[in-house]
Amino acid sequence: YSIFISRYYVDLHHVGLMYSNSIDLINGKLPYRDIYIQYGILTTIIHALILIIFDQKIFFLLLVNSFFYFFKIFLICKTIENITNKKLAFLGLILILFNHPIPWLPWSNYLVFLFISISLFILTQKKPNFFMIGFFLSLAVLCRQDFFISIFATFSFYFLFYLFNKKANQIKFLNIISGFSIPLIFFYLYLNYSGVLNEWLMYFELPNYYLDIYKTNIFKLIFNYIIFFISDSFFKFIIYPQYFLISIILIFNSIIVFLKIIS
Repeated sequence: YSIFISRYYVDLHHVGLMYSNSIDLINGKLPYRDIYIQYGILTTIIHALILIIFDQKIFFLLLVNSFFYFFKIFLICKTIENITNKKLAFLGLILILFNHPIPWLPWSNYLVFLFISISLFILTQKKPNFFMIGFFLSLAVLCRQDFFISIFATFSFYFLFYLFNKKANQIKFLNIISGFSIPLIFFYLYLNYSGVLNEWLMYFELPNYYLDIYKTNIFKLIFNYIIFFISDSFFKFIIYPQYFLISIILIFNSIIVFLKIIS
């Protein structure tokens, strides 16, 4: 069904922006100076490679993206199986597909969650490679740079637990930080060498423009977000059933994290 949708679905914003960015990169234009890359340079690089392989046909950009999505689901299910059992892994599969069954847009989110899923899968191995965990999380940031906030917050929580854990392995933590830092250092060197560091920094002003357009601020957005997922999503189950599922996951995850912090 994803292939069927990809053949007939037209979205000049989502599909057009990703496709044009990739074509511009193939044609030798410089990212951030000649190409408007709003989310992350690695998304454009991966899409450009796909178009080079498949003769710049936009359909294959959508098709490969769908494979990325379903491979991500497979990794999540294997991750759940590694820490629980196959029945709960199958339940995880059902929950994910009920929430988002049909991918069709070549958007950066799909690549971000693919790399995060790889990191989590590695983490649940018997002998996890902590360097590669950090490395793939860094690739997620390069696909969509605003994910740096959530990943950095995760590192901060991990570091707090690490300080209070006498049995914590310092080498593991340093390996994660090393794997996470190296791709970002290369990205910084590219920005500095190409002279586009200031142009890239200007992208961080975009959220302020959105706030001005909608006449709101970050605190109102967070407040409305919390209110929606603890109230409105339950009452609008018929219209937006996926939000009901997200609310259940968010509430239970928040309780688990809260209890973990207290303990």
